Amino acid sequence: MKRRAFIALLGGAAAAWPLAVRAQQAGNPARIGFVAIGSASNTYDASLVEAFRAGIRQVGRDEASIDLVWTKDDSEYAQAISDLVQRGATE
Repeated sequence: MKRRAFIALLGGAAAAWPLAVRAQQAGNPARIGFVAIGSASNTYDASLVEAFRAGIRQVGRDEASIDLVWTKDDSEYAQAISDLVQRGATE
């Protein structure tokens, strides 16, 4: 391969690299399903959910990607998970 062709190929790849990286980042963000057992009106239960949300913000995730479902006890847990999956939660 001639030197000019190689340099042109290398320069083209360097110019296209940022476009390829940006294209990989664009996509549907994952939806996080969170089943909270308890009551939103209970301050302790609500503080646990707020701690989870704070952790999500701390790692740089969008808090709007959280799909939260409250259940009263373990007997509603399986139905809550089924509802989350149907709504599109992926994590």
